[in-house]
Amino acid sequence: MNSNITKRSSSAATRLYSSSSTNTSTSTRTKRVKRIRRKPRKKSPDVPVILLTILTCIMVILTFFYLSNFMEEQTPAAKLERIGSAKNSMRLDLDNVIPKKSIKDRISRMKRDLGKYHHSDWMKTVGDKSVHYTQLRKKYDEILPEDDIQRMKDKVDSLRKRKYHNLMKDDMPYHIHDCPEYPPPNYPYAWNVKDVLDNWPPDDTTPRTHIYQGVCVFDFNTEQHKAINYREAEVPFVVRDDPSVLRTVERWAQPDYLHELLGEKT
Repeated sequence: MNSNITKRSSSAATRLYSSSSTNTSTSTRTKRVKRIRRKPRKKSPDVPVILLTILTCIMVILTFFYLSNFMEEQTPAAKLERIGSAKNSMRLDLDNVIPKKSIKDRISRMKRDLGKYHHSDWMKTVGDKSVHYTQLRKKYDEILPEDDIQRMKDKVDSLRKRKYHNLMKDDMPYHIHDCPEYPPPNYPYAWNVKDVLDNWPPDDTTPRTHIYQGVCVFDFNTEQHKAINYREAEVPFVVRDDPSVLRTVERWAQPDYLHELLGEKT
């Protein structure tokens, strides 16, 4: 009887132990699975970061090529080549076309002309820099020296076909060709626009000998100080016989100048 009870209790204990061991192993596996699942995943690189890296590399490469080309353009050989390519900027419709075989001669001549001779109106970034124009200006500057102001004034005076007289000079408090040092009160003198148009209608091209004129006229050489005073007062005035203007008018009035400048095909 006792032996049976002992066997039953031992078998029950064995089952209980096996059950508990089974539960323990199951919980252990569950914990391992959970641990495995809880391991952090490796993050893949973001697409914007990749694109930004690629663009940065491209910009670095382009910057390198740009700087290398820029440094090459600053070399003396590159500058000489640019001077040689100036033939493309010349006006092909004129008589300025030079055969290809004489390009080297033209380059050397250009360097000599542009390097040693600058005409009086020469500016670094403005104006015609071609060899043709430089040689033309040199030719006429030798024919027409710019230091002879009286010669230029006489030439320009000979080109003025008519003179205009002030119609209302007796009613004005000043003379337009002998104005005071500073602008007088109510300067410039003005008239009714109907009277001005009746005297010289816009659609009538016939010159008039007498006109309405209330603006002072100053000579550049003798009345330049008056012009400065009127300019500071911000009133209108006229300046005549500016040497730079006289020089241009005299040069353009030469019989062959425009023909040589523009060519036969213009």
